[in-house]
Formats: sequence, structure tokens, C-alpha cells
Amino acid sequence: MVAGTRAHKSAAGTGKRWRPGLAVRLAALHAGILTVVLVAVGLQVDRVVAGNLLGSVNTGLVEELAEYGNAAAHRSSSTPLANFDQTYLHTHQLPSGHAILLAVARSAAPPRGAILGSSGSTPIRTSALVTDWLDRIPSHSVFGEVTAASVSYRVLISPVLSSGRVVGAFIASADLTGMSQAVASQLEVVIVEGAVALIAAVMTAYFLLRRVLRVVDGVTTTAEEISESDLTRRLAYQGPDDEVGRLARTFDHMLERLASSFAGQRRLLADVSHQLRTPLTVIRGHLELLLRDGTTDAEEVAGTLAVVLDELDGTALLVDRLLLLGRALEPEFLEEEPIELGPFLADILDAGDVMGDRHWVLRPVPPLELFGDRAKLRGALLNLVDNAVKATKPGDTIAIEALISEQCLTLKVSDTGVGIEPEIRSVVFDRFVAGKAGGPRGTGLGLAIVRAVIEAHGGTVELTSSPGQGCTVQITLPASRLVPPGPKASP
Repeated sequence: MVAGTRAHKSAAGTGKRWRPGLAVRLAALHAGILTVVLVAVGLQVDRVVAGNLLGSVNTGLVEELAEYGNAAAHRSSSTPLANFDQTYLHTHQLPSGHAILLAVARSAAPPRGAILGSSGSTPIRTSALVTDWLDRIPSHSVFGEVTAASVSYRVLISPVLSSGRVVGAFIASADLTGMSQAVASQLEVVIVEGAVALIAAVMTAYFLLRRVLRVVDGVTTTAEEISESDLTRRLAYQGPDDEVGRLARTFDHMLERLASSFAGQRRLLADVSHQLRTPLTVIRGHLELLLRDGTTDAEEVAGTLAVVLDELDGTALLVDRLLLLGRALEPEFLEEEPIELGPFLADILDAGDVMGDRHWVLRPVPPLELFGDRAKLRGALLNLVDNAVKATKPGDTIAIEALISEQCLTLKVSDTGVGIEPEIRSVVFDRFVAGKAGGPRGTGLGLAIVRAVIEAHGGTVELTSSPGQGCTVQITLPASRLVPPGPKASP
């Protein structure tokens, strides 16, 4: 269920006031906004439709006025206006709902003040507005609206001129009942369509929100149920690969990484306990033996102390390397600076030359700068060089090489020594894994530190080897860590 249902159950169990879930609140907000928009659209539609229909009515009244004017223009001067008006009303056909009043001004020729009307003109003739117009005929055409017997009419009055003076009045009216019904029908259609659109939009939004929040609720529930000792819970989302799907899968991937991290921590603690137990047991045994025997032989005491100090040195080295591995995951693990690759690798070669009598080779280095942590990169490469020295004998070759491409920088440390045993080749970069060439004092952390340093720089490290045919460790760093060649860069 969605968060709203969970909240309802929780409120019922604790006696607290129920509060609608997030999906309901967002859908209600969506409905409110859409309602305001639809009301504004409906009012605008009503105004536009009413304006268009009223314009059509006005056009019809103006056309009636034009027809009367054309007919009056051909009236014989000997025909009284009242007689012409009577003849015009009898012969002129009016559209349904229209009516005409024709009045003769009191100042005109007899019969003065005569008012003639077509069928249906009685309601507007008795209206106050039309009566006022007839008493004082306007000097120009005027539109108005009157209501008679609960019916609204659109009215146009225009003066009838003869020789530049007002001799009568033309009044045309149109029943607005049909227009009002048309506007009401249009508004009803808009309301029904708007209501359907509103319901569809709100329901769609609600179900979409439920779908999204169901995944979010699953994330919350899973997060509440997992613990450090049980990280097996997963969402196992099976939906489409959209934003919601990526959220669910990312959450599952995060849990997998956490489970792997916790498992790694447990393995590390177990490995550390195992690795420290041996030197501590050796130290304790020698000291207890020395105390139990109570010997005062200086040579024997010195021998015991030498063994104890040697074990302490090994333990201190192990602790230092473990601390370095622990810090490798911290954001500020690296102290980065530009490094001239040529002098940097030449320094590695010089340091290696001191470690053993080997045939040292530094192949041509591209003239560029590398942006990284000088001390940690140097320690990682010296670790590889030290392993190469241990795996070789005098006269064997150890080579350092740098290759540049558009995508990456590759550093290689190769030797012609005994190689790596096949059974540990795939796990040689794990903690506490040491090859035979590592010697009895190897901690098994050297290559693990190399991988941690290189991965902190955004790179990768790989090892290829065959027994008796040497070993090559390849470090690949992204091209984003390269600095364009400067005037100081040198091979």
C-alpha cells in the first residue's frame, strides 16, 4: 500500500488523528489547481461565445436598418412617411424573433407621432427605454437591451432623416432567448467536459503518485527492516526501467554494496585478528620463557629481545598498512599535485636500483604531467618494484614503461622472474594474500594497497603472469588526470 494507508494504520494503532497520505494530498492540490484553471477557461469561453453571438445579433439588426434605409431612399416625395412605413411592414419579412417599430416624429408631416409595429413588437414598444427614445429620438444609431415579460431583447434605434432633419425613427429588436440558451448549452458542454477532464487528470495523477510512492514506501520499509547483521532484504523491483525503476534498482545496488562492505569489514577484522595473533603469541611466549627461566645470560636475553623487536616491527608495519587501507576510502585520502612523469619514473628507477642488483630499464616516457598524490603513487610503484626484486635474481630484467593514448595513461612494471602461482593470480590484490616471492615477512597487504591507491585516482590495476616467465603489473589511469605538456615537461 501507499504511504497514506500506512499512516492510517499507524494512526489507528496509536490513537492519533488520521492524516491523508502524500498521494492524496498531492492529488487534492492537483485537483484544486486544475479546478481554478478550468473555471477561468469556462468563464473565458462563456465571455467569448456570448460576445460572438451578440455580435451576430447586432449584425442582423444593422442589416435590417440597411434594408429599411435602401427602401426609404426610393420613397416618393409625395408619399407620407407613415404610409411608406405601413407598406414596408406589410411587405417586409422578418427573421424569427425579430420585430420592427417605425415611428414618425412629432415635428414631421401628418400624421405626426404615428407609431407602427410589426408582429411581436408590442413588448418592446411599452418598455421604458424605447418610450424614452421615442420621446427624444437620438441623433445617431444606438444599441440597447430591454427586458419585457421576463424576456431580454437587443434593440437598435436609428433616426430617419429627410433633408438633414429627423422625421422619424427606426427601431429593430431581436429576442435574446435563443442566444441565452446557446450560451447556456455551450457553458454546460464546457462544464461537463471540464469535469470529465478534471476527474481523469486527478485519477491519473493519483494512480501515478501511488505507483511512485509505493516504491518510495518500499524503500522506507526495507530500510527500517534491514540491519547490520541482516542486509539480505531487497526491493526486487520488476517494473519498467524509468526513474522509479532506477531508484529501486539503485537502492538494491546500494544495499549490495553495503552488504559487501560490511562483509569486507568482518573479513578484515577476522584477518587482522588472525594476523596479529601469531606475532603477539610469539612475543608473549619468548617473554614468558625469559621470565620463567630467570636467566641472566646476556646473550640469551639479547637474542630474545631481538626476536621480540623483530615481531614488533612486523606488527607495526602491518598496523600502518591497515591504517593506510582504511584511509583509502576517505574523501581526503589524496593530496594531489602536478607530477612530471619523466623525473617521477626516473626517481622510481633510482630507488629500485638500490633495492637489488638487477638489469633496470626505463623505456621512453611521454613528456607530460600527471595530476595525483606523488607520495602515494610513489609508494604504490615502489611496492611493485620491491615485489619484482623479490621475484627475480641478479641479472634478471625489471622494466618500467609509460604509454599514452587518448583515453588513458598506462604504467607498466615488468620483470623476468619466477612469476605468480596460478592458484593466487586472481586474488593477488586481496588483503593478506602473499606469493612465495613475498618471503616470510610479507604482510600480504602490499598489492591491496597498490589497488586502493590506484582506484582512489580513478584507475585500475591488472596483473598478467606465467610461472617461470615473469610478471607484468599494468596500471591504467584516466586521461582526465593528465596535464597538457608545459615548458618544464621532459622525457
